[in-house]
Amino acid sequence: MLGLLSEPDEVGVYGASARLLPLVFVVHGSATQMFFAHASERYAAGDLAGLEAFYKRTGRWSIWSATGAALLLILWGPEVLGMFGPEFAAGGPVLGALALSHAAVAWTGSCGKALLVMGRLRQNMCNVLAMLAVNVALNLLWIPEHGAYGAACATLTARFAVRLAQAAQVWWTLRVHPWSPDSALALVCAWFLYAAFQTMLARPGGDARWIPAAAGSAALWAALYAVFGTSREDRGILRDLIGRRR
Repeated sequence: MLGLLSEPDEVGVYGASARLLPLVFVVHGSATQMFFAHASERYAAGDLAGLEAFYKRTGRWSIWSATGAALLLILWGPEVLGMFGPEFAAGGPVLGALALSHAAVAWTGSCGKALLVMGRLRQNMCNVLAMLAVNVALNLLWIPEHGAYGAACATLTARFAVRLAQAAQVWWTLRVHPWSPDSALALVCAWFLYAAFQTMLARPGGDARWIPAAAGSAALWAALYAVFGTSREDRGILRDLIGRRR
């Protein structure tokens, strides 16, 4: 739709931004697959407590990883896009909105997989169709005036609304949700880091050495995740997974 309702350069900016988005899903994609396999066994056995515990654990993994990746893309988006060419550097807001749209999926955990575990295939399909309808409607409204940024905001709005609906559907049926205090802490840490780095970037020459600054922010986030986002049991699970791959 962007190609029909906007200029070719807007399509180029959107396409360049979309190439960077898999970074946000590095952990979430694997976490949802792990949850589906584990939750299917727990649901069949009637172990809702075990299902909820793993729902929260994989949700925490997804939230911390996706929030960190989205933070990096939001902070350093113009500089990263500038690597594709100087004409792409102005697409930072587009990349930021798209990164948030992917993070919104991770922030709601494996709610889509939870619906599949319960056998709610038709309900899940209705959710997907609703997201598509909202996305198309908002694209028609926002692309003519805002171009690629309008398309990115449409994607963000549609995904976030429908994912919240899916999480609510899981809660209504099983009375479980993917959030925990450790997950909320990820959003708090992200806000403080964003404010700190924005202050740094606002200073004269603050964006001159963006690669070391981006690497430093990534290392800092990894340290925060290791301290606050993982438990001893999480680390044991990860060691088991690594051992199996070997």
